[in-house]
Amino acid sequence: MRRIMLECDFAGERAPFNVYIGAPAADAHPLEQQAAWLRRERGGEMPAWAMDLFARLHREALGGGMTLEDATRLAFEAELPHDAADIIDRATGPVSDEPPPDASDPAAGSPATDASASAGERAAAAIDALGALPATDTTARAIRHARAYGGAAPLTTGRLFNALASVDAEAEWGRLFLHTGDLAQTRVALEPDDPAGDTGEPGADGVPLTAELWRSLRLAAALAETYELAPVPPGALALALVAYPRSGAARALTRLGNVSHRALVDLVMTCVLGIELNNVWDVIARHDA
Repeated sequence: MRRIMLECDFAGERAPFNVYIGAPAADAHPLEQQAAWLRRERGGEMPAWAMDLFARLHREALGGGMTLEDATRLAFEAELPHDAADIIDRATGPVSDEPPPDASDPAAGSPATDASASAGERAAAAIDALGALPATDTTARAIRHARAYGGAAPLTTGRLFNALASVDAEAEWGRLFLHTGDLAQTRVALEPDDPAGDTGEPGADGVPLTAELWRSLRLAAALAETYELAPVPPGALALALVAYPRSGAARALTRLGNVSHRALVDLVMTCVLGIELNNVWDVIARHDA
C-alpha cells in the first residue's frame, strides 16, 4: 500500500491529508471511500485533479496488467511518458505559474534551480544553503512536499514535520503518534511558529522560512555533523524540528498534554531516528541562538 499526501479543502482552509493507494475493485474509484470518509467525518474535500488523476492511473493499471500501486509509483517516479512532470508537481501541491529559471542565469546551475539536477538536490536546498551536509532522498522529498503547500506563506517547522511523517515510510511514526496524537489530531501542519511573523531569511530558492525553521535547519546540520549522520536523515531533521519548545511542531505535538517537551524529543529519537544520541541536549543548547 502506498501513502500519498494531498492538499485538501476544509471549509476554505487548505491542509495536507494522507490517502492510501491499495487494490480497488475494477469498477471502483481508487479514492472513493476515502473521499467519502473525509467529507463525512472531517468536512473536507479532496482536490478534483487528484480524483481525476487516480481514476486515470486506475484505468491505465487495468489496461496494462499492473497494480494501481505500481502504476502510481511509476507515475510519481516519472517513468511513464505521459505528463510525468505534471503528475509529480500536482502530487506535491499547487502548480506554480512562474516560468522556469533562465538557463543563462548563473544561479540556474545551483541545486535549487538546475532542471537537470536530481529532485533530491533541488529539494534539499534549504539545508544546503546553510553550508550543511546534503539530505537523504527521503528528507529531500519531504522538503519538496512541504514547500509546495502554503503559497507565499513562510515554511514552518510544523509543515515540514507533517511532510516528513507523510513521506517517510521507514520510521515508526505510529509509535510516536500513540503518545502525541496523529497528524490530523494535532494539526501540526497548520501550527504557526513563534513568533509567527518573523520570517528570518529566505531559503536558497527564495521560499520564505520562519526564523524558528531556519534555526531548526542549522541544528539538523549540527546533529548530522556531530553524530556522523550524513546525509541528513528524516529522523535527524524531525528531531531538530521539535528540539526547541517554541517551534510550532513541538507545541502542536505536546498540546494534548500526553507528553512533555523533553519526552517528545526522546520519543522522536527512539521512534523516528531509531538511535539514542548521547549528550544531545548539550548539542541542542549550544545551537540555541
